Amino acid sequence: MADKQYYLDEAGLQLYDILIKQHIDDQNKVFYDTYDNWESQPTLVGKSGCIYIYSDWGESPEGKKIAGFKVGDGETLLKDIIFTDQMFADHLNDVVSHVSAEDRENWNNKVSCFYIKNLEKLIFTK
Repeated sequence: MADKQYYLDEAGLQLYDILIKQHIDDQNKVFYDTYDNWESQPTLVGKSGCIYIYSDWGESPEGKKIAGFKVGDGETLLKDIIFTDQMFADHLNDVVSHVSAEDRENWNNKVSCFYIKNLEKLIFTK
């Protein structure tokens, strides 16, 4: 019994290529790129439920890159979606909401102290 061979002509191969790429794209839910590359696509709408990772969203105090991500909703331009960590980062950096000016002034008028070891003295100041 002879083996059968199956092949696609050029048009069939091109169609297969298009269809397989669509399938792969439809199954992919996580996309990864740099901030500049994502921002270079100003008309890109984030697909609903897909995660877009920006590999260099932020930087640590030591200068290391920190990734951030956005989640698409199927309607909003990716550039207009806020990073999921942005609200938390803004909150952490908001020194006013954590301590009022009145509390700061009260704390600044308190007594403080320090110890001088070689003199064995505890110094109180206001």
